[in-house]
Amino acid sequence: MKMRQLNTILLTIALIACQCCNAASLAGPQSVARMSLSSSSRFVTALQGGGKGSIDEATVKDYSGDAAALFGNLRVPAALFAGASAGAAFAMPIGSADSAVVGAVKRAYALLMIGALSCQIIAVVVATLAMGSITTSSSISRNAASISEYLNGNLDFEWVTARFNFLMGILMFVMGSGLRAWVSIACPVMAKGALGIIVSATCLAIGFINRVEVGSGGGLVRLFTKFQRLSFEHVRKDPFFAMAYICSAITWIYISVNVPNYLQNM
Repeated sequence: MKMRQLNTILLTIALIACQCCNAASLAGPQSVARMSLSSSSRFVTALQGGGKGSIDEATVKDYSGDAAALFGNLRVPAALFAGASAGAAFAMPIGSADSAVVGAVKRAYALLMIGALSCQIIAVVVATLAMGSITTSSSISRNAASISEYLNGNLDFEWVTARFNFLMGILMFVMGSGLRAWVSIACPVMAKGALGIIVSATCLAIGFINRVEVGSGGGLVRLFTKFQRLSFEHVRKDPFFAMAYICSAITWIYISVNVPNYLQNM
């Protein structure tokens, strides 16, 4: 009697378990079907033009590392050119026995080398500070659709300033080197040949620079005007930028006024 009761209880438990398993097996494919249906519906919605935000989010990425690498590509050669310019700036002292032409060339050489040194120092400082801002500043948005959008949205003034001063520093250094070769080489044929090589290299460099800038949506003229526009915007906000702008203007006015007087006394 007890055995029959035990068998009946076990049989009842087995039937209940079987029913639970059947219910779970019937519910499982339905839930999977619902998941696949919802996924396919979202995919169709995206293809039809809906869900645009999810597609745009997929194209946005972190470009902070690429931006820091671009500034680093400017900082290293700018530092090298700054050191070379500093060492060469006073390599041709002006003597009383110099002819008028040689004296004028030496003065232009010194001005070009000092200008190259100043431009490269600005490029090094701006690039270094920009790299630090990329790493530490909380106001910079790290995600963008492209590296251009990242730079234009976060570090537009820094990128334009570093690039413009780096390029101008190189051009000044190359022109100064040509003048030095023309004065230092005793043979007039070789001196003129060296000057011609420097001039051709300078023109080729300007051509490549302008080609790259045109490919970026402008040219050397546009880069210069953009640098001046952004600088003037900061002049109205920061007194140090205003002081730098005023000193630069006074310097070029002074040079422009005194160069004709020097030429008359030659």
